[in-house]
Parts: sequence; C-alpha cells; structure tokens
Amino acid sequence: MRIAQSLRDHFAAYQLRSKGDFLWRVTLEGLAVSLGVILLLGLAFELPDRTDLKGVTFTQLVCLAPLLETLLLQSLPVMVARAMGLGFRGQLLAAWIPFAALHFSAGVDTGICAGIVSGFYIAFTYTHWRQESFGSAYWMTTGTHALHNLALVMLIRLGSD
Repeated sequence: MRIAQSLRDHFAAYQLRSKGDFLWRVTLEGLAVSLGVILLLGLAFELPDRTDLKGVTFTQLVCLAPLLETLLLQSLPVMVARAMGLGFRGQLLAAWIPFAALHFSAGVDTGICAGIVSGFYIAFTYTHWRQESFGSAYWMTTGTHALHNLALVMLIRLGSD
C-alpha cells in the first residue's frame, strides 16, 4: 500500500511541473525505467535480437510513429473516454491499453518495455496535458514519444557497430 501511495505522490508531483520541466523529466524517467526493465528481462530470459528494427527508417520511427500513434492510440481513446464521462484514471487506461496491445505484436519484450512501461508514460503525458488542451496533449505526447524512439534508434545503431 505504501508503494502505491508513493507512486501516486510521484506522478501527482509531475502535474505541478511546467511543460519543459515535465517533458525532459518524464522522457528521461520513462526511458530509464524501460531500459531497466529490458535489462532485467535480458538477465532472466534470452531475448530475441531486434534486427527487425534495423530496416525501419529514422523518419518512420522518430517522426511518423509518434505523430500517428498519438493521434490513433492516445487522442481517440481519450476522446471516447472523456465522452463517456470517465475521469483521469479511466482516460489513462483508455490510452494505455491499446498502445500496449499494439506493441505486443512486435514481441513480448517490446510489449512489456515499449507497450506497458513506455506506454504508461505516454498515456500519462497525454491524459495529463489533455486537461489543458488537445494541442498541449498532442504535442507533449508526440515529443516525449519521439525522444524515446530517438534514443532507441541511437541504441540500435550503437549495438550494430
């Protein structure tokens, strides 16, 4: 119970941050947690080599995916949740679940790290900033998602050298 309250307090503190402070902090934290989880998974299980991502272009992963996924997997589900009268948590779940589900199609490791972990941070970002405006939510979420994917591209590039 104390862990759950600590997590609620931690994420409540994000809601008091300016856009710039929020963006860099949530991006770094989400990336660090995702990398920590993939390292733990790698220690516990033999993970597949992600050579499938080497053919994906920078434009697809860093520019197009965040723009489209934010629109389809964050904006639309949250719009429906808001129309149904769901509160913050319901909206967050509405954005998180389809994002996570989509990423499991690329493998369990991707589903866990990109879908569940990063997906939470992306859904949290969208849901939080949607309280201010659609534009804030869309661009803050697209920005953090693009930065996550940029870090992924850089790590894959380093790993392939």
